[in-house]
Amino acid sequence: PTPGDDSCSLSWTAPAGASTYSVYRSTTSNREYAVVATPGTNSHNDTGLADATTYYYRISADDAGGIESMWSAEVSCLTT
Repeated sequence: PTPGDDSCSLSWTAPAGASTYSVYRSTTSNREYAVVATPGTNSHNDTGLADATTYYYRISADDAGGIESMWSAEVSCLTT
């Protein structure tokens, strides 16, 4: 992730067969994730975040049939 002023820009490698993604965010490592976006591309700019706060993300991919993959490894982003 790339931190910004009240934002975090995320990008990831698109797995074969993925048609959409779910971006999960939490303010606590490995706990209480919520879906914050469902982009159709392998990137997302998460905006409107609090300054100087660490956010934790996981991504999943959905195939054309709507089957969701396992979550990615967790990544963190500290906003500026």
